[in-house]
Amino acid sequence: MSVNDLLNITDKVEVAFRELLRCGLWGGMPRIECLGDLSESDWRHLLALAQEQAVTGLCYPALVKLPAGYRPSMDTLLQWYWRTGYIEQCNRHLRKVWDELNERFGQAGIKVVLLKGIGVANWYDRPLLRAPGDLDLYFPLDYDRAIRTVRQWGMEVEYGDWHHTFYYKGVEVELHAAYNHLAPRGLDIDTSVVENEVGKYLIPASAFNAQLLLVHPAFHLLQEGISIRYLCDWAVFLRANASAIDFDSLRQELRKAGIGNFGPVFTSLAVIYLDLDVSELPNRWSAGISGRKLQQLYRDMIMKGNFGRTAVLIHQPFASLSLGGKLERVGKDVFRAIRLSPYCRKQAKGFVCHKLGRVCKAVITGKEFRWEKRKRQREEQ
Repeated sequence: MSVNDLLNITDKVEVAFRELLRCGLWGGMPRIECLGDLSESDWRHLLALAQEQAVTGLCYPALVKLPAGYRPSMDTLLQWYWRTGYIEQCNRHLRKVWDELNERFGQAGIKVVLLKGIGVANWYDRPLLRAPGDLDLYFPLDYDRAIRTVRQWGMEVEYGDWHHTFYYKGVEVELHAAYNHLAPRGLDIDTSVVENEVGKYLIPASAFNAQLLLVHPAFHLLQEGISIRYLCDWAVFLRANASAIDFDSLRQELRKAGIGNFGPVFTSLAVIYLDLDVSELPNRWSAGISGRKLQQLYRDMIMKGNFGRTAVLIHQPFASLSLGGKLERVGKDVFRAIRLSPYCRKQAKGFVCHKLGRVCKAVITGKEFRWEKRKRQREEQ
């Protein structure tokens, strides 16, 4: 059975998208039969899909390998070229900001560990083509001092339920004292030293990173939705680090987090959809997953996009909806969470309770409160 049949991919734009992404990741030549029947409208749809999935830059190297007669129009090609160049420009700025912050925290004697983002990009063949986000920094020992230090630099620090945030030269920086059950506050995790053109810095060791790169997308899968870029991150990480991972221990840790089934399904999807070839993967992590589960996860990622970007583009903001509209939206979210609950039961239960509680509060009070968050922020300051 072909991959397209297994995942029920029938749309020719999705077929072409997979081919460009797969070849862009691993450096192959795209198969002409997957892209030869695209109209200009299809190419514009493909570019929009790549943006929604946060992989515009990753697809570009495969796009420019196509023979002249199989490429999109010059206008679409230039749009893709410009957006890829913008991704590279943003990544260079992000790396420069991280280098400065790493140096400043080091001068203050504060240990900082870089999570996700730039650290994950290192495993790509062309790191600058991975769509950038914010900077996630973990402070295992001196979190409170890190907050005070940032404020001493003259920057405003915003309080959040899961982390603090500040902005440095236009980049959003998230400060973490803990990371779910993986790193309770004050835990000095194992780290690896990275030294490259960005500088010398710390990232989590392979065992922790494996958990992080699965727990993080599982959390956002229910909250907003995740994109194919998360799958790419996991794939390139496995290609570089699979031999250093104890997959039995990893599965146990995922069960503690309530996502014991997510890891194998996500990994199997990476193997099948992206043609990931890693001999060190246990068979139960890369094969034997039902086609229905793979289809369900794949389709949700395609429909939602990066942090729900696709849904944001086609739906009204929640706050602007009438009460009936809010109830309808929440109802759809709840049923989606129930459908995805086999992959992340604990998160699904909490998500459903949160959504229902939000509606009950809106019905009872006529508005949604956020005063508790503001109150905590004032108390900290």
